Amino acid sequence: MLYHPYFTPGPKQSDISNGCFRVDSYNSIYFSSPFNNFKSFWTIPDKVSERIFLNKKKLTTNEYVFFTPSNEHELILLLLRSLLDIMGWKKQVCKQKHKDRINKLLPKCDILKLKKEISEVLILPDYVIECIKNDKYKDLYNKIIGDFNNGSNRR
Repeated sequence: MLYHPYFTPGPKQSDISNGCFRVDSYNSIYFSSPFNNFKSFWTIPDKVSERIFLNKKKLTTNEYVFFTPSNEHELILLLLRSLLDIMGWKKQVCKQKHKDRINKLLPKCDILKLKKEISEVLILPDYVIECIKNDKYKDLYNKIIGDFNNGSNRR
């Protein structure tokens, strides 16, 4: 994984944290890894990353044109963020705003495509979808992530 921080040029401003704005650029999509008790990172497979950018949706407003991931990819990225970064590394419960967004995306997804994409990054795609439908994120986390490191990741 390559990382490059960019700081806005010019004199430091006291009303901005660190005196300037910062933009971090990465060459991959990554999350905290349960393999080393969330002290290292896991990069999603290149093929998944490539599909995220190939299957993006173009959105247009009166002022902007921008792209977002497909419904399936947005759901998976948000789910990985919730399971690995929030529930895993930060040891917090899944945020309600994330659950709400995932629940809004799920009916818009092609379920066969979603299962295929989930299987590229997690085990048990049918179980994942059932846990999402039944708001069982803690159960999902414990079954899929919790047993790493001899169960020390269980919540």
